[in-house]
Amino acid sequence: MPGTCRMILATRGSDLALAQAQEVWDALAAKYPDELELHKTIVKTSGDVLKDAALKDFGGKGAFVMEVDERVLRGEADVSVHSLKDLPTKMHPDLTLAAVLPRPAYTDALVSDFRLEELPRGAKVGTSSVRRKAMLLRARADLRVEDIRGNVPTRVRNWREGAYDGVVLSTAGLRRLRIDAPSQELDPNVFVPEPGQGAVACVCKKGSRFEEFLEGIDDATTRIEVEAEREVLRALGAGCVAPVGVHARRSGSQLTIHAIVLSLDGRRAVAVRETVSARDHLVHADEIAEKLRMMGGDTLLEEARRAAG
Repeated sequence: MPGTCRMILATRGSDLALAQAQEVWDALAAKYPDELELHKTIVKTSGDVLKDAALKDFGGKGAFVMEVDERVLRGEADVSVHSLKDLPTKMHPDLTLAAVLPRPAYTDALVSDFRLEELPRGAKVGTSSVRRKAMLLRARADLRVEDIRGNVPTRVRNWREGAYDGVVLSTAGLRRLRIDAPSQELDPNVFVPEPGQGAVACVCKKGSRFEEFLEGIDDATTRIEVEAEREVLRALGAGCVAPVGVHARRSGSQLTIHAIVLSLDGRRAVAVRETVSARDHLVHADEIAEKLRMMGGDTLLEEARRAAG
């Protein structure tokens, strides 16, 4: 990689997206202080414009991703930066997931003056996630779990202003934005995280000169974990309409995968937890998805699809 290479990072303009893009910038600048000339472009997506619309009304989170990736496909940017959990399991054939950064946290967090078990009966809790809603109702069937839109600071502000008794967000997002609010990190054995939660993804064109640079900041452990998580989701065919949690944790040559599929109301669930070889993580992920389907996960997924229309 001789000489200086100009690289343009594309990102959404939310506080969290910008913080994640800065992590990528800092990692690249530290790894290639003399080889890269870094620039950034901010993309205003449909989700930024239609702040009050439901995610499903304009294609879900995958639509945000594609609008940023389009800049890379058109050659207007070189690398797109995303929350990995937002990446569709089937990517554009001309693009590749070239780097995954280490994730500082992967759990959910309840922002509230109360712990989850201490919330008053009928307390109103905000989330935009069908997974979190199902898990909240599974833990506390008496709660009123209602949709909430907006970026992380907006959701915390809604809670501060009394619109909700609590809001559930990612622990990683709260840490990245250094948000000072009372919060409880929820048990990941109960609130099994969304596949890829907490990780930052770097996407570029396949075979481009930027791929090699990005490989230099790729975290091997996090990549194996999130690849297994995403493969379970892909093999289930769950998309973003069903309550599915998958978390993988690597320890040396072993990988522990915990996956769960729930009904929308959280009353029914099937789960698998297995420790497998990290070397064959994708094969084992497929096997776990098949076990979930055979245990009744197919029925729960179909119910969620019908409910989503």
